[in-house]
Amino acid sequence: MTSNWQPLDTAPRDGTHFLLLYNKRQAVFTAHYFHKLARTYYHEPKDLKVYSVWKILSPDFNDVLILEDDDVSDCYWRPMIDLPV
Repeated sequence: MTSNWQPLDTAPRDGTHFLLLYNKRQAVFTAHYFHKLARTYYHEPKDLKVYSVWKILSPDFNDVLILEDDDVSDCYWRPMIDLPV
């Protein structure tokens, strides 16, 4: 691992997209922190919960992973790389 990768708990939680090294899958993804207000039960509108999770997109955008904060022990992040012009 290079020194440019930082522990995931230091990643921005404001919706900024970044690169995520997910060692369990041995791959790099794009990711961001995601907040969503949702019902815990379909018929109980008063039972609302805020879900705060890491939302991860695969490179081909066909796979979305959701990671809870307690499932990120072997994950690292770095800012997105600027595309060449």
